[in-house]
Amino acid sequence: MRSTRSLVLASSPDRRASGRLAAALVVAGRAFPFALAVAGLVAAIVAQVRMGAIGDVSWMIVIAEKWLDGAVPYVDFVETNPPAAILLYLPPVALARGLGLHAEFVVAAWGFAACGGCVALAAAILRRGGLLGEFGPASVGAAILALTLLPGRAFDERDFFIALLALPPLAAAAARAAGAPLGFGWACVAGLAMAALIAVKPPYGLIVAAPALYVASRRGLAALLSAAEYWIAACALALYAGLIAWRFPVYGRDVLPAVIAAYLPVRETAISLVANVAVVGWAALTTALALVAGRAFWRPSIAVPAMASFAALMVYFIQGKGWLYQAYPALALMGLAFGVALDRRGAAPRGRIFALAGGLVAALAASLMPFSPFVCAVAVSFVGAVAFLVAGGARLAPAEREWRLAELAAATMTGALWVFYCAPPTAPDAEFVRAVASLGPHPRLAAIAEGLGIGFPLVRQVDGLWVQRSQGLLLASGGRHLIDEHPSDQALAARLQPIIARDAEMVAEDIRRNRPDGVLINTVNPRFHDWALGEPAIAAALADYTFATSSRAVDWPIDLYVRRDSLGLRPQLAEPSPPLP
Repeated sequence: MRSTRSLVLASSPDRRASGRLAAALVVAGRAFPFALAVAGLVAAIVAQVRMGAIGDVSWMIVIAEKWLDGAVPYVDFVETNPPAAILLYLPPVALARGLGLHAEFVVAAWGFAACGGCVALAAAILRRGGLLGEFGPASVGAAILALTLLPGRAFDERDFFIALLALPPLAAAAARAAGAPLGFGWACVAGLAMAALIAVKPPYGLIVAAPALYVASRRGLAALLSAAEYWIAACALALYAGLIAWRFPVYGRDVLPAVIAAYLPVRETAISLVANVAVVGWAALTTALALVAGRAFWRPSIAVPAMASFAALMVYFIQGKGWLYQAYPALALMGLAFGVALDRRGAAPRGRIFALAGGLVAALAASLMPFSPFVCAVAVSFVGAVAFLVAGGARLAPAEREWRLAELAAATMTGALWVFYCAPPTAPDAEFVRAVASLGPHPRLAAIAEGLGIGFPLVRQVDGLWVQRSQGLLLASGGRHLIDEHPSDQALAARLQPIIARDAEMVAEDIRRNRPDGVLINTVNPRFHDWALGEPAIAAALADYTFATSSRAVDWPIDLYVRRDSLGLRPQLAEPSPPLP
């Protein structure tokens, strides 16, 4: 009897130690996604420092600086997007100027600050609605990764800010759908964010419209119509429209009609849009969400961001350009929904760590191996699934086995998508950049090109000055493309020819008047190149310019033309090599 009692007493500390170890493993497993996400945030900051601003962001910085210098928007510089898109970058550019810092650095910091601010506002709205308890470590981790690391080079793009601005109104929609009180103050916050989202890119109004229909289906049309945030957004947008008519009349009178006629109808084929890597990745994440969430999919905290993601994907198809960054809001919002589903599912700590490790391995493999990131994701998913089944996953219930494998697939697909979003853009070779920089301490540049990827971010890299009102011949290129697609449509040609002629004349006038040190000429599309150089106004403007050098980057075929009177001042350009074929 005594020995038995001694045995029991001796084993009690062991059991307590085992219990503490098990509890520690559970805590570690739950905290691991958050710790990994914090590491992802640090990685995102490092990545943005290394990658810098891409062409779109670089152009927005340039025109924001012009605005601060007193230039009149849509007169002294021409931007195809509405004024709110420029205003989005005005505060960080002004702050950079006031502090004497590089604008690219402050704009990147602005992106991280906007991310933190929008997440904090959304969390406050969710707390007010009593829904914050549904968001645990996986939700926090998914938010940090989806909003800071996943964007890659799309960070600080307009569509990146769209995803951030959507967070407060989506949080309000989730609270409304749950029947929770919101309060007028938080309704104002949600409404103003909603208005800003639509003002920056109007088609993204679908992001808030889809959850509104969900609210009406759960709480009735009367509840939707009584939600103050929608009325506040409508009033703010009405004031914004009045501001455009008052302060930016040229945008509504000249720029917007030209954009509608010559740019918006330009589209990729349906097959190209569907086969886009972002759409494929979105489909995989959506399937994984359906498996993990199950019937909980229709809970407001999951359904609202998921429906907003569906709507954002529709906007991607409406835009029709097939650019990767335009699918980012759909991916980010689906990632947020997936994080909430993980928290509701309450996956085993080891399984969650296993899935996240799979995502890291997939990203690493896709970065280092000469295969498509999707191939790497599928391979890692397959190997991980086999290991999971061998290690005991085959003994789990079918439903649990499915959602555990779905977690793994979602993590590996996210790793692959991150590699895609971080892929380096087309850029000139270092010798070409040096040639442009040699034109002067602050070389004055212009471009004859189909878009902004030729002059930007190159002009910022060489500390140059952009002396052209537009980024290139975007509208002329779009108009010519549409005419080529519909050669028998005489009415279309009649509508577009004045836009094409006006675009070409504006570029020619800027070159004649401002006499840039260098003109970047796009040769990637021979037909466009021949038309542009054969256009009488442009040809006359280039009469004093001669070929200097070509970019030797295969995917960036650009010629540099310089003024004839400058060749003697720059020996490195005096004997130019012939253009590459």
